[in-house]
Parts: sequence; structure tokens; C-alpha cells
Amino acid sequence: MWPAPYLALVSVAGFLGVFSSLFPVTGIPHSPRRIRGNASRGGSGRAQEVRMSPHYLSNLLKRLTFKPVPGENNIFFVETSCAFKKFPNPASYDSESGLRLSPRGACAVEAAAAAHPTHRVYLVHTCDVHRRSLAKGAAPAYALAALSIPNVRLWAVPYALHFVGTPLQGWLASGALRASRWPVVHASDVLRFLLLWKYGGTYLDLDVLMLRSLEDQRNFGCPENRNYVSVGAINFAFDTTGRRFANACIEEMRDFHPTLWVHNGAGAITRAVKKVCAISQINEITKEKCGGFHLLATSTFYSIPWMSWQLLFKEEGAKETMKMIGNNLAVHVWNAKSHDATVYTSSMQPYAQIARRVCPKVVAVVGKTM
Repeated sequence: MWPAPYLALVSVAGFLGVFSSLFPVTGIPHSPRRIRGNASRGGSGRAQEVRMSPHYLSNLLKRLTFKPVPGENNIFFVETSCAFKKFPNPASYDSESGLRLSPRGACAVEAAAAAHPTHRVYLVHTCDVHRRSLAKGAAPAYALAALSIPNVRLWAVPYALHFVGTPLQGWLASGALRASRWPVVHASDVLRFLLLWKYGGTYLDLDVLMLRSLEDQRNFGCPENRNYVSVGAINFAFDTTGRRFANACIEEMRDFHPTLWVHNGAGAITRAVKKVCAISQINEITKEKCGGFHLLATSTFYSIPWMSWQLLFKEEGAKETMKMIGNNLAVHVWNAKSHDATVYTSSMQPYAQIARRVCPKVVAVVGKTM
């Protein structure tokens, strides 16, 4: 259960909209800052140095307080490590800035922003990000490289605030989510549906690298297999069709199961789609049956299936792996399986080849490995 005083604070903050005014832009330093690079993951250990101007730092701080606008071209990534605790697992967590973002996560953000320059790309963060420390350069260089992109926004607010004024506000207070066997994963499942319900747009996992623009694709899902619509890449536009499917997914959260991994993510959207479209199998989905919602081909995001994730990190057979990825819109790199695999940024590993192309700013400062 959420403590009563905290829930009261959430309600007041949510309904009065005070968060956008909590961080006025003052006191920006007038000298360039040296930003430290990445010395982790067994690389050279030598920090890359980047010099950031006061103008850059001022603009960065301004962009840390932006809230999404319903109906705009929004792309959302979420980081829910701090949904239920102040400090996450130390991996990729910067205690000085409060930011948790891995080099690969930063690469995903840069890739999405570069492929969609007219969209706003939001990293929705649940940790207590110290905005002034971050704006003074207190974060890894690779994170600042991604956040420096003009259409990228870091939106860091407590997890519970996202539920204020939504159909799930009371549900969160019930403690159902806290009982989860995988609270970080399930917190992410719920939050992606809430964001699309409130603002509309596209949700992407932080291990999805966009290779090309989604262009005018609206109201889509992508099946990972023949049984489930995946939740790694979803679009619910802020229109009649998108609202209908977002509402259906929100309603599925009332059937939340804390001990079932798939049930609350891919299971939820699959059940919702079947109900709205009045079908029994996802291969029956058509725009006509579903009012405009449709499925992209599995290869659009999942040309490399999860059981073959190692292919993305092997130089041997790299040419064949790149052919499998081909000219698809994106590639999912399966962080849940691959997080311990080392990427050598100058190698011919498929991931490294893709990263050099889609996130050159991050690669330039991350060091020899990521």
C-alpha cells in the first residue's frame, strides 16, 4: 500500500499541476563543464571528456521539465527502476545525478530521435533525478549526448503521479502492483499503457533501435509470435481508434496477475485487441475489423527472435545477421537476455555496426565498450 501522506501529496501535485514549476531555471554556471565519459563494462577505463557550453546546459535544464502534450507526435521510453524504491540496482545508476540510463538505452533514445526529428522523444524516468546536478554535467557523457538532442525530453516524476486522474488511480493505491514478482517489469507494462492513454503516440522499449522512421504509421502493434501482440513497440494515436484501444488496455489492468510475467503486458494488449476487434486469433486482425488498428509484420521489430539474441553480438556470421535485419524499421536487441554481452564499439558485431550508424553521438563518447 502507498502511505496515506504520499497519496495525498500525489493528488495535490497531480490536480494542481505544480510539477512543471518546481524547477525554475536559475543559477546556471557561466563556465564550460567537463562531462565525464563511460569507464564501465571493462573498457579502457579512460573517461571521455566533453565540454558543454553554458548555453547548452541552460537549454538542457529547460528541457528537463517538459510535460507531454496530448495528440502531439510523442515517442515514449520508460525507466521504472525507482517505481517503488528510491535507489535502483547500481547497474547504470549515477548516484550524483540520480539518472539511471545504460549506454544501450541512450543509444535507443538517440536512434529514435534521429529517425523522427519532428517528434518529441520522452525518456519517462521514475528515479529522483537531480536536475541541477544533471545540468551541471553530473552524468555520464553518453547520457548527456542523448539528452542533448533537441527533440529529446527527460521527464522525471514519481511513478504514482502518472496515475492521478486516470481510471487506475484507485487501483494503484490497492497495492496490487507492489505484490508483483517482477515489480520493475510490471510497473513498465502499466506505465506504457497509461502514457498512451493520456497523451497518445508511440511507446518503444529501451532495447529497440530505430533504423528508419515510422513515418505515418498510426494505431499499430507488432506480433512477436503468432500468439501475442508484443508491447515492445505500440502506437495508439490520440484519435477515436487509439482512444478505444488504450481504454481497453487500461481495463485489462484490472485483471492484473502479480505472478505471471506475460499476462500484464503482451497478454493484456492481446486480450484487449481480441475484445475490441471481436476476434479469437491475432492473425484475424485487419484494419476493417479493428477500426484502423493493424499489425506490422513481425520482422519490423523482431527480425532477430529472442532465442537468437546472441547473433547481434557475434562477429562470426555478422554478414548473415545484418541481412536478416535488412531494411526493417527497427531491431529489438533483447536486453533481458543480452545485458551482460559486451559490445566493442569499433568491432563488426552487428550491434556495433548498427550503433555506429544510428547513435553516433553516444558511440563517440562511450569508450571502447558498451
